[in-house]
Amino acid sequence: MKHLIFAFLLVLLQPLLLIADTDLVVKPASSQLPLDPDFQPILGTYLYDVFWEGVRVGKATISIDKEEDYYRISVKASSNHKVGFLYKFRYKGEVAVEPYPFKPIKATVEENAGRKKKNIEIQFPETNRADSVEVKKVGNKTKSVTEGSATSDSFLIDPFSAIFLVRHLDWELGMAEVFEVFTGKKKYELKLYCDSVTTKTIAGNSREAWLIIPETTDLSKPNAEKKSEFRIYLSKDEQKEILKIEGAPKIGRVEARARIFPSPK
Repeated sequence: MKHLIFAFLLVLLQPLLLIADTDLVVKPASSQLPLDPDFQPILGTYLYDVFWEGVRVGKATISIDKEEDYYRISVKASSNHKVGFLYKFRYKGEVAVEPYPFKPIKATVEENAGRKKKNIEIQFPETNRADSVEVKKVGNKTKSVTEGSATSDSFLIDPFSAIFLVRHLDWELGMAEVFEVFTGKKKYELKLYCDSVTTKTIAGNSREAWLIIPETTDLSKPNAEKKSEFRIYLSKDEQKEILKIEGAPKIGRVEARARIFPSPK
């Protein structure tokens, strides 16, 4: 289940189709990103069913709230009874992010797998620097405390900011963007490529969608293989809602499919 949720979180997506070799480079500042100036996300909670080899094994939610001049994105995931008796898993991640220019402020992760617990906090004191603290516990006993940091020649984001950013971009066919993502432990290069327009039936409704193909590279490994085994479907409208994520990494075919959408207020 842990791998399914990581798959759902974009940053750990692993390749299925390599993006064409272009002169694509990381933009020097987030202010140069092609953001949609009219993007106003509907506030509330999205519910996703998570499947493994066609069997529903859990659920995930993405909640978006607005507080003053920034958005708060919360991601929660848990296994259901079908796998919970073997491996009970709960995950919660949250970030506060400034939309213009795009910048995460602070991200946190709480992960519980049986008696094992892991908490990560990532601070972004500068646009191109991030500092993290990871605390691992078994029961109530602290096993390790690890500090980390990352820098970039451009700017850094976290996995939850990436989820929000994929909706904030002003997509066009053939468009590609690349970012550096820090998980608190490792730094990845994440490329997103707008491949085509398709139609998906989600929650009983047929919707036109952008097909976005991600590609990740582990920057901690000098000769790391570029991977892209997943596909992201965004609604082709002003909301650019994440309708579905699907792919087939080593653990088998996985899918996160939207079931409940927030209503405009």
